Amino acid sequence: MCVGRKGHEHFSRRGYQLVGDFRGTFDKLSFDTANTIADEAEAGFLEGRWDQVHLIYNEFKNTISQNRIVEPYLPIRADRFLTPVMESELKHLEDEDHAFDNDPIYEPGVRGILDVVVPKYLSYKLWRILLDSNAAEQGARMVAMDNATNNASELLGDLKLKYNRARQDAITKELIEITSGADALEAG
Repeated sequence: MCVGRKGHEHFSRRGYQLVGDFRGTFDKLSFDTANTIADEAEAGFLEGRWDQVHLIYNEFKNTISQNRIVEPYLPIRADRFLTPVMESELKHLEDEDHAFDNDPIYEPGVRGILDVVVPKYLSYKLWRILLDSNAAEQGARMVAMDNATNNASELLGDLKLKYNRARQDAITKELIEITSGADALEAG
C-alpha cells in the first residue's frame, strides 16, 4: 500500500502488486483518508493477506532535515493497551477455579474496550504519520524554493557583472577609437 504519487509510481513500475490507490492523498489530506487506509491495512491483516504491516515514512524534524522511519503497525503488542486492572481481569478470566468470584465486574469488559480503542489508535497513528510526512514534504519544498531563489539571485548578480563589464569594454573601445581618430586627424 503506497500513500502518495511517488511511492505508488515507484513500486508499480517495478511490478509490485499494490493495494488501494492513494495517489492524491496529500492534495486533499483528511482524517477520513487516514481511516480508510487504516481500515484497509487492518482488514488485510485480519484476513491473513499479510502477516505484518510496517509504516515507512518521512518524519518531520525541521525544514532542513527529515528522518526516514520504519516502524511496526500491525500486529500491536498486547501490553500496549492493557492497564493493570485489565491485566488482572484477564488473569481472572483465565483462572479456572475463579477464586475471587466476589471481585467487581467492570463494564465494558477488556474486549469491548479494546475493540473500540485499537481501531481509533491505529487511525490516529496513521493520521499523525500522514501529517508528519506532509510537513516533511512542505519543508523540503520550502528549502528547495529558497535555494532556487538564492541561486537565481546569484545568477542575476553574475549576469549583471558580465553585462557591466561588456558595456565598459565597449565604451572603452569607442573612446580608444575616437582618440585614435582625433590623433590621426591632428597628425594628418
